[in-house]
Amino acid sequence: MCQNNYIKEERKYKHLKYVERTMIERWHNKEGKSNKEIARLLDKNERTIRRELKRGFVITRTPDWIEREEYSADVAQEKYDYNLKGKGQELKIGSNYEMAKYIEQGIKEYKKSPEVLVIEGSLNINAKTIRNYIKKGFILDIKLLNATLFYTNLFKLFYLLNNKKKMFNLKSLC
Repeated sequence: MCQNNYIKEERKYKHLKYVERTMIERWHNKEGKSNKEIARLLDKNERTIRRELKRGFVITRTPDWIEREEYSADVAQEKYDYNLKGKGQELKIGSNYEMAKYIEQGIKEYKKSPEVLVIEGSLNINAKTIRNYIKKGFILDIKLLNATLFYTNLFKLFYLLNNKKKMFNLKSLC
């Protein structure tokens, strides 16, 4: 089968908004429209509507104590917001490969600390973020062999104590 003349529709991949969820609630619960009709009215895929209905189903009771499943836009929105928080924050480096390459090269070849790289390169992230990215493996090709990149709490304590001794001329605590 030749697909030269096949025109592929451009997909939107947009999340449902709360207003659309309330429309789904009305059409599904009150008007009894099918998933296919709702999908056509919202210009979404039928599978999207099925997933959304699954996300927002709740069991309600009528005054006659009969249980029935209904879609709730509020419940669906709460679940959506909760799942959205689980994704985590977007990376500050993102797809800025030049910045990642600059950081890798600066640390590996020139043996510079993240603080120096931030100051010299006027990067829009701080040194702690660079250290966290290295620990998590977001900045590639840097092994954790160089322990001086990651200060321990004990090292910080000794550093602070030594600086205080110099500043205030304190005698040794040992």
